[in-house]
Amino acid sequence: MIAVRWLFALAACAPLGAAACGVMTNMEQRAADRVDLDAQVEIVKTLAAEASLIVVARAVSVSDDARSASFAVEGVLKGHADSTVALRWEGGITVGCKPSVGFFNIRIVPGATYVVYVDGGLIRRAGAVERGHDELTFRHEQRLLRRLGRAPG
Repeated sequence: MIAVRWLFALAACAPLGAAACGVMTNMEQRAADRVDLDAQVEIVKTLAAEASLIVVARAVSVSDDARSASFAVEGVLKGHADSTVALRWEGGITVGCKPSVGFFNIRIVPGATYVVYVDGGLIRRAGAVERGHDELTFRHEQRLLRRLGRAPG
């Protein structure tokens, strides 16, 4: 009985956005995924225009406060970077039902590879190369950046 009370208490504390996810038919889910993918593409376009640096880089280490990391640069898509860079970020984590809601979440794991957008000396986005099925793929993001003239062909 205590577990049931805790379950209801936790459900009452859930963000409204999470409660709005709802149940959808396959067709509705595919349509919602297409709309969200379009939103992710628009975010990439905006970030690419604003970023001074875009790199594909492997995280080497993360600070104890989880607000900075060192990266081994594997490719430069915009701007100029040394073979290793140390970068900081600010902000928290946003939770929602659509990948676009958490598009700016930054959670760096040593050993993982990311597309990193930097503006004003801070990471704006660090999109992992390995992504979920309903997210803009790494390959799609690279093609989009090339089409925007931000990456070498």
